[in-house]
Amino acid sequence: MGISFTSSPKSTPSIEPGNTLRRLVALGVYSSFDGQKPVSFRDNGQPQPAQDNPGAAYADIFGSFTPSAGGSGALRLAQIDIQQGRKRIIDFIRDDLRQVKRKLGPLEGSMFEAHVLALDDLGKEIKRQESISNQTSPVSSVSCNPKALEGIIPTAGGVDPNSWPKWYHRTEATAAINKVNREMMVQALACGITRVGLLQYGFSDVDREFTFEGNPASGIAYHSLSHANTPAFHAIQKSIMTEVAALITQLKGVKLGDRTLFDETLMLVSSDIGENPNNHDGVNIPAFLAGRLGGKLPGGRLVEYAYDQYNSNANTPWNHLLVSFAHLMGQTDIQTIGNASFSGPLKEVVG
Repeated sequence: MGISFTSSPKSTPSIEPGNTLRRLVALGVYSSFDGQKPVSFRDNGQPQPAQDNPGAAYADIFGSFTPSAGGSGALRLAQIDIQQGRKRIIDFIRDDLRQVKRKLGPLEGSMFEAHVLALDDLGKEIKRQESISNQTSPVSSVSCNPKALEGIIPTAGGVDPNSWPKWYHRTEATAAINKVNREMMVQALACGITRVGLLQYGFSDVDREFTFEGNPASGIAYHSLSHANTPAFHAIQKSIMTEVAALITQLKGVKLGDRTLFDETLMLVSSDIGENPNNHDGVNIPAFLAGRLGGKLPGGRLVEYAYDQYNSNANTPWNHLLVSFAHLMGQTDIQTIGNASFSGPLKEVVG
């Protein structure tokens, strides 16, 4: 099961894929157990595996995102403060201005100070006009506070870090990792660190147990449960959907002006197990889109396609949905993903 999502360029006009801190944040549970099982790839076919170790993921994503005397972390926080109106550029250069003024004579010093104040007044007026016309949105939300996550990041504890399985691949750790991955993803988006994210919940043949808040271990590996197609398997699938619902709720709580991060986001939720879990087939794969993508995607719709379980050639290939996702994000030059025989988006989805 996986969740892919991206935020609209409209929501963060000064953040483009080339100048965000990360092009992609990919977090997983069991995604690398028994070898990497990536679901994300670059255009050259190179895999982009998810990070299963939450501690390593936190350090990698937020390690440089801390206030300091200088460096990219401090600079980015300063940019956020300016764009959200908490501070002005002049607040960061007052010491430099004082040094310049001390080197000038009384008359020149007064003229220099008047010039600086005039520029500051101009900046405030531009900001006011932007607010009135609602032409810009902040780079990141007031919900940006990755430091708050430090207390909930799971650790190895007393487990030997060199033991097998790794501590973060042990059943008892998965409930906490599922939760913290969701929290880290929201922070990465809210802080403007990335606009593209992936949450991967294992893979269909992983021989480990899943646990979630409110759904303890069943004593049976996920792979075996998928073949049995029992209530225990359904409970895990339901728990994943509960995580999706929690993620949507949190995205709605991140304010971007008069909108929310959910309003500016497109999510694709899907599974690698089709209609018959026992066969692990890719037939009739469940999937849905969520988010408004800045108004590009109308919600509250159910789009159905003809399905014949006995004649796969009569069915609509999954690849078209992936192309549709790309087109909704403005990548209309993409016509195929995967099998080149299946070209183009789903018109009922992209309009």
